[in-house]
Amino acid sequence: MAGASFAYGAVGTSLQLQTGIGQAVCHWVSRPLSVHSDKDILDFWEQVTTADQNCWYYTHYRVNEGEWILLREDHEINCGDGSIGVHGWEKRQFILENLNFGDQVEFKLQIEAYDIGNPIYRDVTIYIDEFRIREDFSQPVALKALNPSSITLNESTIEGDCLFQGDSLIFSIAHSDIEGVYVEGGEVEMHADSSVLHKVDMAYSGCSVNLNSSTVSDETGNGVYMGSESNFTAYDAYVENCGGSGITVGPNSLVDLDYSFIINNGGDGAELGLGSSILVNNTLIGFNLGYGINSAGSADVDYSVLRGNGKQGLLTAQFSTVDNSILWFNDGVPQMLDG
Repeated sequence: MAGASFAYGAVGTSLQLQTGIGQAVCHWVSRPLSVHSDKDILDFWEQVTTADQNCWYYTHYRVNEGEWILLREDHEINCGDGSIGVHGWEKRQFILENLNFGDQVEFKLQIEAYDIGNPIYRDVTIYIDEFRIREDFSQPVALKALNPSSITLNESTIEGDCLFQGDSLIFSIAHSDIEGVYVEGGEVEMHADSSVLHKVDMAYSGCSVNLNSSTVSDETGNGVYMGSESNFTAYDAYVENCGGSGITVGPNSLVDLDYSFIINNGGDGAELGLGSSILVNNTLIGFNLGYGINSAGSADVDYSVLRGNGKQGLLTAQFSTVDNSILWFNDGVPQMLDG
């Protein structure tokens, strides 16, 4: 199928499926198509020029070379009586849902003509044109990298979550506004400069995020969510107005905040797993509904303010230090608890 659209009356090329004497079945199978969203929309133009009696017409798809799944069947009704029928160009559309990122989808069009004893009456001719797959993106950008890769976004605006799969990815984001970044892979680095990220989700281990003069704000969930052995650093940054905790990291991770604001979040300002550490310098952590800092590891707070949080300003499991700082008007009493 190439060239100008035959279905629209131009001189071009269309796909022809035809049965006849000596050939009772004809089918066409598409090449595998990679899925980048959870919903695909198939549409094409179809014309039937010949349709003898006792002919059948199927449209199938399959995922990852699995069983063929029926989308459409004109079957057990004589074509001459209208099940397929002879008609001019008509548009067909099918919606495939519940797909996964990276799935391989194939389509099959098949016609069959049953031999009723007279081979003259087994002709079906169907033309297909403008065969298209469109994706209803839950992620406007989706990338699966098989090798270490670098992704650069500069002066970009993306409305919708971005999904990336792969290990050892490196992101450079500058002067951009990104709805959300989801990464499925370890040893990933992200550097954001003068940007707005509405969510950062890196649940795999060994990842690092560096915010410089940037903002993270997610009204429905955690702002920054990272797995174990992760590194999160922020300089002149805001993590604010998130529905859940502002910053969440897994065990054995490091959070380093300098001249930043972790404020007005629906959970803790910063939540750290076992064996993790948080360094806070010249930073305000305040007005979060949970703890200011909730660490199953240690904390080192210097020249900072932890105030107005819904629970203690600081809760740690290991010995921590607070120097030249203010912990005040937090709802929990005492203002600070440590192990």
